[in-house]
Amino acid sequence: MSCRQRAFTLVEAAVAASLLLATCLAVSAVLGTATKADGAARARDGLEAILTGECRRLAALPYFDDGAGSGTPVGSPVPASLLSEVFPWARPELDTGDRWFVDDLGGDDAGTFVSTVEVGGVRVRRDAVFLVDERDAARHLGVADLDGWDCTSGARPPATSLAVTVDVSARGRSVSRTMVFTALRPSFEPSPQVSAG
Repeated sequence: MSCRQRAFTLVEAAVAASLLLATCLAVSAVLGTATKADGAARARDGLEAILTGECRRLAALPYFDDGAGSGTPVGSPVPASLLSEVFPWARPELDTGDRWFVDDLGGDDAGTFVSTVEVGGVRVRRDAVFLVDERDAARHLGVADLDGWDCTSGARPPATSLAVTVDVSARGRSVSRTMVFTALRPSFEPSPQVSAG
């Protein structure tokens, strides 16, 4: 009585190895994509945390302190007011590399004050404009309306409403939020969204 044993042929072994390799590559691609998605979500969460912290910090500041004068240096850790932090002047001759007034009369950004800071290796940019009316964030004061205003001069602000767009960015990702402040109270535009989960 003889028993016949059959072995794999070279072709069958090559096909099996190819299927195993294709399966390993597919699993590796899925794991790589999941890891990248998880890293992107963590990075976005980190940017959102910095954005929320900056928005809360700005909302906690008083709108304007006319008694501050020039006693608080630009960029000091404890600004005297919201205006001294995000819109201290409308005078281009005072501009620095990280804080400037946009006085281009032909552009849509004319009348905007831009400031940039770095928080934990993340760039935070704030664009502030005085609003004609707090209910219409699209209409803001222009260069002629501001006429060289400076928060250290003791002069009253040119408007009682200010829109501030805060943009937080790092490694090609960014998140932003626009807030509308008034001399009476801050409000967030749009309202923060509650995430499920």
